[in-house]
Amino acid sequence: MSVALYVVTNDPTLAEALAEHCRRYAEAREWDVAVCAEDQLPEQPLDQRTGWNSVTAALSGGSASGIVTWTRSMVAATGDSWDQLAALVADRGAFLAAAALDTPDGRTHLAQ
Repeated sequence: MSVALYVVTNDPTLAEALAEHCRRYAEAREWDVAVCAEDQLPEQPLDQRTGWNSVTAALSGGSASGIVTWTRSMVAATGDSWDQLAALVADRGAFLAAAALDTPDGRTHLAQ
């Protein structure tokens, strides 16, 4: 199974580190990485982000069957919007996963 990695941060050094964590998350599950995309404007609407559009193109083109992001908050403002996005991705026959978990206290924990 192949996945697309996606991170968004305005810090290029951090983007590289987060993408590497996502890669290790995927590889631990024996998923191949088809594409790795990043965006630098977290405040920009998701559908207007170049990196996100390349990730969804990988899904549409069949080169990826899932998306791995660092945290849910990189693609969704709330738990409900994450669920809605995950459902849209599932409608395309794919899945959405977060390599780390956002918590109410603002800390990030590695997902199991």
